[in-house]
Amino acid sequence: MIESSGKNIACEQNTIEVNLRQRILLTAYYALIVFLSYLVMFILMTYNFGIIMTAIIGNAIGYMIFFNTKSMSMNTKKEKSTV
Repeated sequence: MIESSGKNIACEQNTIEVNLRQRILLTAYYALIVFLSYLVMFILMTYNFGIIMTAIIGNAIGYMIFFNTKSMSMNTKKEKSTV
C-alpha cells in the first residue's frame, strides 16, 4: 500500500540485508558490467560491420541462454484503477 503525504512516500518493501563481503562482490560485479558495456560501445564505434554484427549476435545468443523467465511476473488479471 502506498501512502502519500506531501513529498514523503512510504511503501511496503521486502528488504534484504547485505553484509560487507556481499556488497564488495556486488560492487565488483557492477564494475565488470559497466566495463564490458563501455568496451562493447568502443568496439561498435569502430564502425566495422563484422565486429558490429558479432556484438549483436553475441548479445542475442547471451540473452537467449541466460534470460530468466522465472523472475518475470506475468500478471494477466486486470486490476481496477483506484485513481
